[in-house]
Amino acid sequence: MITDTLQLNNAISNLKSFDSIFRILEADLINESKKKYLKEHIPNAIYFDASYNSTSSNFVDFDLPDDRKFANYLGSLGISNRHFIIIYDRSKYGLNSSARAWFLFKVFGKDQVSILNGGFNSFKSNNFGLQKEIIKFPQEKFETKLRRNLYKNFEDMQTIIKAKNETIIDAREIDEYNRGHIPGALNIPYSNLFDSQTRLLKTKQQLLKIIRSKNVDLEKPIVTYCQKNPRGSALMFVLDFLGAEKVSLYIGSWGEYSKRTGGY
Repeated sequence: MITDTLQLNNAISNLKSFDSIFRILEADLINESKKKYLKEHIPNAIYFDASYNSTSSNFVDFDLPDDRKFANYLGSLGISNRHFIIIYDRSKYGLNSSARAWFLFKVFGKDQVSILNGGFNSFKSNNFGLQKEIIKFPQEKFETKLRRNLYKNFEDMQTIIKAKNETIIDAREIDEYNRGHIPGALNIPYSNLFDSQTRLLKTKQQLLKIIRSKNVDLEKPIVTYCQKNPRGSALMFVLDFLGAEKVSLYIGSWGEYSKRTGGY
C-alpha cells in the first residue's frame, strides 16, 4: 500500500483518534539519519532501526532479525498488531530503508503496512508541519508469524537457478548488473521505478508497462534482489503493489551470491 503525503497530513491534523489507529515510523539503517530525526521529523513519528538485530555475517549484510527480539523491539516502541503502520525514510526517493522495514513487517506476518510516497523529503517540500518533540508511546505487545515463503536464502537460489521455475529480477542499476548478476536474472533498475522530476513512485500504469516490457508474469513466482536487499525490497514492494502474490526477496542478494560463487 502507498500513502500520499497530503493524505497523511490531513489524517494527522484532523483525526482525533489517529494515535490509537496508526503508527508512523521513520525507517533508518545503521543510524544513518538518526541525528536528522532528532532535529525534526513528521509529527508523532517513531524512529525505527530497520537493521535492528539483523545479524550480519561475512556474506549477508542485513539478515532477518530474531523473531522474538524483533517482536520485543516493536512492543517497546508502542507498536501492536492492531496498529496500521505508515513508514517513510529520508532517501532520494523515499523508498530504501522504508522498503526494508516494510519487508520485515510483511515477513513477520503483518499486512496493514504502507509506505509514504516520496518519503520525508516530499512531506517537507509540501510545507507540511514537522516537529522536534519525540513521542514515547506506552509499551505494547506485538506477535510475529514468520512467512517463510516471502524470502529466499542462498540454498533456495541455487535450487531456483537449476530448476528455472521462478523469475529472478535484479533491482540494481544497469552498470551494476552488467558487471555480474545471478544467472538468468532480468534487470529492472531501482531508479526506473521513480519519476525523475517529482522523485515519486511512477503511476501504476507506468510501472506495469516497465514490468511487461520484461515479460514478467505477475501470476508466477518472482524473487527480487539487489546488492544488500533494500532496493530488492523496494522492487518487491512495487510488485506487491501491482498485484503479484508470489513474490519474495533473496535476503543475501548479490553481496552474498558473488562472495559464495566468485561472481558466477
